Amino acid sequence: MNKLSSLSYGLLLSASVALIGCGGGGGSSGSKPTTPPASSAAASSVVASSIVASSVVASSVVVTSSIAPSSSAAASSSAPANMQLTIQGVAAAEALAGGEVVFTIGSKTYKAPIDNALKYNMLLDVPAQDSSAPFVAVATGSAGNSWVQLARLYPSVKSLVEKAGSDKVLNAEEYSGLTITPLSTAEYAEIKSKQFPFATDEERTSALFSLHPIRALEQAAMVERLLTDVDIHLPAQTKTTLDYLLNANLAETHLEALRVTNESTLNDSVAQIQADPLQANVPAEKIIGNYFLEALNANYYLTLNADGTGTLTAATLHAKVEGNSAAEVVTNFTWVRTGNAVSLTLNELTRADIKDIYTPSNTWATCDDYNTLSEIEACDVRFNEIQLDLITKTENHYLANLKILVTFTRKNNGAIVYEGALDPQLARVLNVENLVAINRDALIGAELVGVRYSYVFNSNGTVKQKDLHTQIETTRDWTLEKNRVVIGDSQFWVSHKTHVGFGVYSVDDKRVSASSLWRRTSVNMAESDWIGRWSTFPKEAFGAGSLYDVNEDKSWRDGFEGQLAGSWSIINGHRQTALANGSWRMIRDMVSIQGDKYYLSICQGEDATPFVPSACYLDIEQKSTNFDTAVFWKNWSHPAFNEKATDEPLVSIWGYLLNYDKYKFEWTNKAYYPVAANKLFSRSAQTILEMTSAGRNEIELCEYQLNDTCNEANKHTYVRGIEVKLNVGAGGEVTYSKEFKQLDWNAYLTFNPSIDKVFMVPKSMSQIIKITPDTGYVLDSVTGCEGHLNGYEYYIPGLTATCEISVSFTKI
Repeated sequence: MNKLSSLSYGLLLSASVALIGCGGGGGSSGSKPTTPPASSAAASSVVASSIVASSVVASSVVVTSSIAPSSSAAASSSAPANMQLTIQGVAAAEALAGGEVVFTIGSKTYKAPIDNALKYNMLLDVPAQDSSAPFVAVATGSAGNSWVQLARLYPSVKSLVEKAGSDKVLNAEEYSGLTITPLSTAEYAEIKSKQFPFATDEERTSALFSLHPIRALEQAAMVERLLTDVDIHLPAQTKTTLDYLLNANLAETHLEALRVTNESTLNDSVAQIQADPLQANVPAEKIIGNYFLEALNANYYLTLNADGTGTLTAATLHAKVEGNSAAEVVTNFTWVRTGNAVSLTLNELTRADIKDIYTPSNTWATCDDYNTLSEIEACDVRFNEIQLDLITKTENHYLANLKILVTFTRKNNGAIVYEGALDPQLARVLNVENLVAINRDALIGAELVGVRYSYVFNSNGTVKQKDLHTQIETTRDWTLEKNRVVIGDSQFWVSHKTHVGFGVYSVDDKRVSASSLWRRTSVNMAESDWIGRWSTFPKEAFGAGSLYDVNEDKSWRDGFEGQLAGSWSIINGHRQTALANGSWRMIRDMVSIQGDKYYLSICQGEDATPFVPSACYLDIEQKSTNFDTAVFWKNWSHPAFNEKATDEPLVSIWGYLLNYDKYKFEWTNKAYYPVAANKLFSRSAQTILEMTSAGRNEIELCEYQLNDTCNEANKHTYVRGIEVKLNVGAGGEVTYSKEFKQLDWNAYLTFNPSIDKVFMVPKSMSQIIKITPDTGYVLDSVTGCEGHLNGYEYYIPGLTATCEISVSFTKI
């Protein structure tokens, strides 16, 4: 049911119906009942202090200055002249009719009513000292709709005056950035939560470029659901839609829970945004030029020529088809734009030996012909077309729906296994012309560290390039044109400035990516400076998931997990090396420290002499000397715990969270999905399992309904289990076997993860490990932990203290 039916404004309802019937102006994105949801009964239209306490506020005292559109403020003759501007903007939600919009500029607030056509008229008379800083606008509904609150981060008044021209009047038709929408609210909330600075127009532009390619659009779709579905209410923890988005952990939780439950509902809400003329801003401008296309599964570099031809460069066209072994792609295409639809017909582009494909209908289409038992057939996949359906244009880029059309043909008989679209994705389409130009001096001098290379640019046109994998340095020529840096066959575009360097889009060896270059600053860390728990910032459900414990005794743990326990040492004042499980080495290079953020280049790979890492990446981390960062472990982690009060065991294995049913004598599991860094979601029970706190040896978990909050009665403390050390000789493998019942599917599963140096078990609970000799070897002996061998299974009694097991093999 659409909430439009419950709107009490008769005039607004008529305007909305007229909009739907004839496509005229003045309509909006749906509305909400005048009765607020239960969670927002105490909602207030006052702008929260957390909103205005940004880098643009000059004073902690907010002076309200309500200026009617027809009034003007008298300036002191001795003070610099005030800057005046009339803004004629729009608030894109029908529930905001009758409310007000508040601008916070410097230490003052300026207010204007929102009429039934959703327009507001604001006369600004701003002191000169406040005219050069961006400011926040917040639109709030009235009375029962006061829980509806949208926001926008505007450029400075000075910048807006320049856009307005000589009449000093700026309206939404001249500048679409005057429309306050769910998308602009989500963008502002992400900027705040990720602590991007925006004290100047340049910083604001950089903050907008720093946003996740599609996260703001998805969060805007969540707000759209709140505005249009009478059955959807704000979570209990929040009072307004703006509060909801500013609570980044909560907003991410509900977004990912919806994605797990019904992603089509999320897509429907995006479609509502696209259908709303106040939110869907797709100008009929030419799209000729060079573009970066960023989707969740791939990055593309497109050249769109005026004659309808073009070139595509990518590392992979679709990760779910090609995986990590994809061949690099450079291909030509022809293209055409019809309205908001852009279609790229690819030249002959085929991939061979694809085994299967996950289709948009959530089923696997396999290439194997089961009638032939002697072999497993594969498919050829023909990439036919890339379709872009433009949703809206922000200040810097388009947001679009992306579809890739393919044909899967079985190799042995030519049968078509699947023909149609791969699963659709949201994407950002960015013209390189919109990127901010930089000058040579910004690059020259300091070392700039990237994902694969570091660079030292010289004024003579040469650059010292160091390969972070091989440590080999080469001297090459470089050029800069506006914001494009060319180094040999590689090129990257500087998109924006960050805290410590630049965001960049790179095309390197035909591989396209969005990354960063961080400027190395002086860092000198003692051994004691490394000690603590390190976690990735910001903490997101699908981020890098880094969580490291660096202990005083030179032990190294991947968070709570005993599986990756190892040792560490420092190489010099800014580098640390750690060895996990006796085989996997990691070198963490501290590039810069800014406040509580640590900017690191991390390289890792198989331990060897000399050490040549297989991969490097950039990471921003925060450190807790109290080891109190609550982040759920990832699939490679196998921690074990006991409930503090009852001793009931809890084990995580390959991402499955197992409990023991002491009445049926079996391990059980219900499916949980990660929805935030510290939260898992049960689709069957519609509950959140939250890690509410974590120390060095304990965690606290709380399970509650999705729209509720945790209460003390639901909290349970779990104590870290017992570590079992392993000394395994050459010639075989040791696995830690676990069979459990998956309750959601009523099926039994068995996992046998390989263990090397250490693993964890619950206290006082017997365990079994399996020993498998390699071909040409036999088991010689296995001892320790008071266990006994039965065939190739080693039974371990319930343990209360750390012990060690030794396994040896003999070559036949």
